[in-house]
Amino acid sequence: MDDLYFCHNNIIGATSNPAVRQRSVGGVMSNIARHLGMLSLDVELITMIGNDSDAQMIQQVLTADKVKLSHIIHADVPTGCYASVLAPGGSLFVAAVADDCESMITPHKLEERKAVLLEAALIVTDTNMSVDTLQWLITFSRSNNKKLIIEPVSVPKAKKLAALDLQGVYMITPNEDELAVILDVNAASQAENLLAEKTGIDHIWLRKGKAGSVMMMLSEEMISLEAAEVMVEDSTGAGDAALAGWIKAFADGKDAKQCMRYGHTMAYEVLQQKGAVLQTLTADLLQQSIKKYYDHVQ
Repeated sequence: MDDLYFCHNNIIGATSNPAVRQRSVGGVMSNIARHLGMLSLDVELITMIGNDSDAQMIQQVLTADKVKLSHIIHADVPTGCYASVLAPGGSLFVAAVADDCESMITPHKLEERKAVLLEAALIVTDTNMSVDTLQWLITFSRSNNKKLIIEPVSVPKAKKLAALDLQGVYMITPNEDELAVILDVNAASQAENLLAEKTGIDHIWLRKGKAGSVMMMLSEEMISLEAAEVMVEDSTGAGDAALAGWIKAFADGKDAKQCMRYGHTMAYEVLQQKGAVLQTLTADLLQQSIKKYYDHVQ
């Protein structure tokens, strides 16, 4: 569950700041899965939740958004919670997460669900699990010729990837700070030269905020896409929405530049609202939004 606090004024540290609270179903993979379900993709979410009222709400919301939950895992612990404090312009000031569930997603739990992973055209994960579980999923995907996408989530969680054998991973989606810790370098600007040498990852989709994004690929030229100027209401979930948009375009057979445009468009729409999920999203509405931002470019 996401608890978001939108402060009325500039945030002052070490004291109470007046704010409006918004509570909703959240989580990186939940946000991505819900958008994909709304866009009519066949999506199955493997996750772990508690046996509390929050878990019941999560299941209801995901099911309503056409996300399949046949392989969900239950644990006798509280469902995870993410709390964030946002400045008046919608930028994140600080956030915290408490989630006992993520440590219980083990290689054994995924091994039990191997059949559904083998059926997948694309496997997407975040880093909210142990290093051992992430490595199991990477090795499984490589061994079975499955395209695997990893969303690093945050700088502390992206550090897990620095210790892993990432050979054969199809794509990672870091921002500049996350990429620096993944590659164990001082700056993301060094990433392009290290792409093949250090990681063996096919694609790195580097998110650069207001500067747009860059797609670096092993065997092709780098692609850059500038960001449009939008009024930011809330930055929560923009990266999740971008990846959902990219996956939709990829599933529809679009080229690399078009996939990035779909991703940017989804991010723009989420940035202009409160909350991480576009509640009224459909494939038709996404097409209309893409035309709004990119109809004038080749």
